[in-house]
Formats: sequence, C-alpha cells, structure tokens
Amino acid sequence: MSRQFSVTSALMALLAVSVAMSAGLCVYYLSALHTARLAQYRAQRLQSEVVIANRNRAVIQSLAAEAMDYGKRNAAIEPVLSRYTPLLQQLGLKPGAPAPTRPGGR
Repeated sequence: MSRQFSVTSALMALLAVSVAMSAGLCVYYLSALHTARLAQYRAQRLQSEVVIANRNRAVIQSLAAEAMDYGKRNAAIEPVLSRYTPLLQQLGLKPGAPAPTRPGGR
C-alpha cells in the first residue's frame, strides 16, 4: 500500500511540475507576443514618419529649386539664397548653377 502511495505521490508531483512549467511557458509566450506586437506597432509608426519626412523633403527641394530659379530672374533674392548655400547643397541643389529645365520647354 505504501509503495502505491509513493508512486501516486510521485506522479502527482510530476503533474504539478508539468502544469507549473506549462503555465510559465504560456506566460512567457504571451509576453513575447506582446513585445512582438509592440515592436510591429513602433515599426509601422516609424515607417509613416519616414514617408512624411520624404514628402517634406521633396516639397522643400521643390521650393528651393523654384527659389533658385527665381534668383536667376531677380537678383534681390541672392543674399537670402547665399545664406542657405550649405542647406541647398545638402538637398542636392547647386546654387549658381543653371536651373534644370522642365520637360516641355517651360
């Protein structure tokens, strides 16, 4: 009788350890899933910010190109443009260079 009791106790203890480990792995999995979803959300936010930054850069580049083109027709803007020469060069524009011609001859 005592032998059967010790085997039953050992199996019950093994079952309790197994249930505890399963619960621990479940908590770990849920935590990892939450972390992955949070990382995905942050990546999506960052991607939208990159899209906005690229759009803003294109708008600024277009505005700067138009200002440089205007500077060829009106010399009064040259002091303003000369202050921002490093910024214009960062945008890929060369102050003092001929403005790129638009398709259609305009």
